[in-house]
Amino acid sequence: MTIRTRSTELPALRRCGATLPGYARAMRSIRTTPSHRASVAVVICCTAALTGCGAGQQAATANQLTSSPGSVAAVGSLQVRDAQIAWSGAVPGDEVYAVGEDAPLQLTIVNTTDAGPGGADTLVSLSSPIASSGLIVGDATIPDGNVLTAGYDQPVASTVTEGAREVELTLLDLTTPVRAGMTYPVVLTFADAGELRLQIGVENPSILPPRAGDDA
Repeated sequence: MTIRTRSTELPALRRCGATLPGYARAMRSIRTTPSHRASVAVVICCTAALTGCGAGQQAATANQLTSSPGSVAAVGSLQVRDAQIAWSGAVPGDEVYAVGEDAPLQLTIVNTTDAGPGGADTLVSLSSPIASSGLIVGDATIPDGNVLTAGYDQPVASTVTEGAREVELTLLDLTTPVRAGMTYPVVLTFADAGELRLQIGVENPSILPPRAGDDA
């Protein structure tokens, strides 16, 4: 598969206080600051629990990222959270993306290394047997103690406000239809950590009941 990448200048992150069930895409890339390591420590603690981070805590903890129904996986010092095929809206039947369409991904990657500049890693390719190729748009380098996100346009419950950067990840020219309730293999390849294989589903599509006259 041919992997195409191109860089793009991404807008600054917009802080937003929306809560579930709306999934976020408001996390935009910002410059890394010295305090980002503390932010990432909170991210890891919250996502690993697989429960709402707000239980028994103040809702004003700004540097958090709560868990959500996406897939979770890890390779080396990199932890992938909330990995799924992005979708919003209703679909008739269960087909979310048809053959030949492109499917964007939603996920968060946390680099847990605290080793300075030498601890950075880079997402170099995206592939899947259900797509002709994968596309990475943006700078997919993940400095040590930093967070990389893709596919969010609203915050999940609380957002990472420091050190986060965003890219776009898309499976191009699907060779298999993507259906609600199914999972699909995806391979993320990192420059240092190597390959991470995971199964991902679709982000909570609303499925409409079939109407009279629709094809069976």
